[in-house]
Amino acid sequence: MTTKLYCPHCGRCIAIATSSDEKGITKVLIDKPTKLKKKQTIQGVKCIKCKAIDYISTEFVD
Repeated sequence: MTTKLYCPHCGRCIAIATSSDEKGITKVLIDKPTKLKKKQTIQGVKCIKCKAIDYISTEFVD
């Protein structure tokens, strides 16, 4: 499964997430979350167009 992730500020594509498992959830966040879930990772990405820092959250659901 392939998903394009877009910057919430300007709408430009900032990443393409490829997953072999249907149970993964990928979201783009404006603010870094203070608490992480057990199976969640956060990556910071800087948008090329608007120079805003966005956070990509990836989590796996059982």
